[in-house]
Amino acid sequence: MLGGFNNTRLPRVDITGSRSFLGHATIKKRLATSSYAHAVDCGAGIGRITKNLLSKIFDKTDLVEPIESFNKDVMEGEYLKEEREAGKIGQVLTMGLQQFVPESGKYSVIWNQWCLGHLTDADLVDYFRRCKDGIVPDGGIIVVKENLASGEDNYDALDSSFTRTEKTLRALFNKAGLKVIHVAEQHGMSFYGWYVADIKDFPKDCIR
Repeated sequence: MLGGFNNTRLPRVDITGSRSFLGHATIKKRLATSSYAHAVDCGAGIGRITKNLLSKIFDKTDLVEPIESFNKDVMEGEYLKEEREAGKIGQVLTMGLQQFVPESGKYSVIWNQWCLGHLTDADLVDYFRRCKDGIVPDGGIIVVKENLASGEDNYDALDSSFTRTEKTLRALFNKAGLKVIHVAEQHGMSFYGWYVADIKDFPKDCIR
């Protein structure tokens, strides 16, 4: 999918940054509650994040990807063969995120990386609300790792995608009923973890 990108330095740095994010004390506390049982890789492509990150931390990972040929490779190809044989791969769903409805309370983490720009603001809010229902109660997290626009939101007519500002993203999270619990930046990309719902028992100093 990425034309050799997986073999360059950038994805190794990307994975290292993502592992550090999941290892942050605030995030670890919630994931420990969820027992690191089930992840979902949204907009998964060929499964790079599943292979190099999620399958090494969580017991099982589902993948959601609209391109059927990528999913066929996930289910039958060599790239994820080791993970399949180890029972680390769960459901492989061929659909866009607009159609994805996570099973209620299923996921320790719902991982979104470089895939949300193709959703309109309204679709994204609806999607986040469904994700909110899909995480383990009092233990799951929703992670968004996306490029940010500076100044104002940018729409790319060539590939019909949005690059949003941090202000816009935070407004959309708020509309969906999510709270930011940790933010980290990696080489110009801001990296967010959100969790939802009742925060009255969550330490206030953990919410930024």
